[in-house]
Amino acid sequence: ATLPKAIYTCRYDSVRVAASGAAMYVWTPPDGLATTTAASAMARPVATTTYTVTGTDVFGCSASDTVYVAVGEPLPIKASGDGVPISCDN
Repeated sequence: ATLPKAIYTCRYDSVRVAASGAAMYVWTPPDGLATTTAASAMARPVATTTYTVTGTDVFGCSASDTVYVAVGEPLPIKASGDGVPISCDN
C-alpha cells in the first residue's frame, strides 16, 4: 500500500485516506473512519491518529503502511462591532 505520511486537518473536518496496490484492505483503528474495508475512506478523527492499512493481494500476500492524521483545534474567532449602525444614505 502506498500512503502519504502525514495529513493535517482541523477537528470536525473530514479527510480522505487512501491506499492502492492490493485487492482487499483493512484499516485500523476504526475510530473516525466511515469504512474500514475499502481502498479509501473518509476519516474524521477527533484527535490525532495514526491509521494502519493492511492490503492483501489475490495470492494472499499482504503488506501494511501507516498514515498520520494530525488534528488541530478550530480557532476561537469571535466577531464584534462597536454597536453603531451604519447608514448607506450619504
